[in-house]
Amino acid sequence: MLVDGMGGQYMMVSGDTVYVKTKAGSGYFELPYGIRFEGTIVALRIPYWNEDFEYVNYIE
Repeated sequence: MLVDGMGGQYMMVSGDTVYVKTKAGSGYFELPYGIRFEGTIVALRIPYWNEDFEYVNYIE
């Protein structure tokens, strides 16, 4: 809903791996050797306004 419907972006960092999802695509990336995060960070880029977005299209 965030990426496909609203045009936002999503990133999650956990351990030594990063997952990114955008309209252009998605993928997993491994951090360089020796860099590790003990925990999880989730970052969302939520567009301020999108007149075309209908949340009911994502409800089952």
